[in-house]
Amino acid sequence: NDGRAPREGLDKNKSGWTSMPVLNESEIEAVIDTYTQEDQARSKTWSRRIVENYLQHYSWYWPRKDDTRPDAPKLEKAWAYYEHITLARYFSGESTGNERKQTRAEPGEMDEATELFNPWTTRESVLNEWGLGVGLYFSTLRVVAFILLFVGLINIAGIYYYASPSYSGQGGQGGVFFSLVGSAVCTWGEWVVCEDCSSDDWSTLEEQNRFGIYTNPNTGNQVSLVLRNMCLGAEIPFPGIVGNWVSLIVLIIAFGLLAIFQRAREVRFDEDKLTATDYSLVVKNPPKDAYNPDDWRDFFSQFAEKQVTCVTVALNNDQLLFKLMLRRIFKNQLRLQLPKSTNLDDEDLVRAAVAQEELEREAEPRGCLWRLFD
Repeated sequence: NDGRAPREGLDKNKSGWTSMPVLNESEIEAVIDTYTQEDQARSKTWSRRIVENYLQHYSWYWPRKDDTRPDAPKLEKAWAYYEHITLARYFSGESTGNERKQTRAEPGEMDEATELFNPWTTRESVLNEWGLGVGLYFSTLRVVAFILLFVGLINIAGIYYYASPSYSGQGGQGGVFFSLVGSAVCTWGEWVVCEDCSSDDWSTLEEQNRFGIYTNPNTGNQVSLVLRNMCLGAEIPFPGIVGNWVSLIVLIIAFGLLAIFQRAREVRFDEDKLTATDYSLVVKNPPKDAYNPDDWRDFFSQFAEKQVTCVTVALNNDQLLFKLMLRRIFKNQLRLQLPKSTNLDDEDLVRAAVAQEELEREAEPRGCLWRLFD
């Protein structure tokens, strides 16, 4: 501790919300160092293992690998921060019967052991930890994938038919671009006489390839010819059109059932996840002079069974709040990039520190990735 009174915040652990001290910068550095040293190889992502064991030893990947300054950036610490703060983790060792429980931990959880969520083995019910929309999205994505797979299987017979000589004549669709093989594009045609046709009726280049004029060498008479498709894909008995109709009917029925399924899943996810919206009220037409949250608390207390937990009075100052938010973001970015001793409230000192930082960055060695994307 730096001698100041400890600051406190809220942290959510397995038993609920509890009070916890807010760490200062030196304490955060110590925590990241602990993560860097104590993380076991099996708990790290494959990307982190490859970087720490191999890539960071090459200057083309990490130009500052030989930087020995105490405050120099380290890839090991950056990866530890990324996996413990940025990526989602859950409390390890929890189980309910034969099923492993996965309660999401807050970023930087230190009191109990945590593990990274596995993208392959994480259960669908756990996605509720990220909110109702995330759980619904992935459950819907899975169902839609099975629907489209089933419809694709229905169309296999039609694809085979369209690519065969039965539809496109001798040779099938051999001259068609590979992505169009199996589609209803027709490559089987026959030139026929069209007495009323003229070149003006075939304006585009593709249409002109289907129009021609034949000159009789004996008499000199000219006859207009057009290329007529001989494919029979639109006939009901053929597999192509039957597959299309069946697919359309299946899609209509499946997506109708999907809508019912989504509503049921939404209710289930909402019941499993307790959020502030489940016990919150919003007053959209308050009196213009009702600024005091204590008055609102006293008013709502007469209707509450236990207590009013929190009251927020939102003023019509969103533009001011947006500017203050941007100021905080920019100050945090400067705090991370400038020396720790820089007083961010001193404008002249900040400008000098930024200029010095730019000079140091220009002098840094650049790897191939930096040169590529610079």
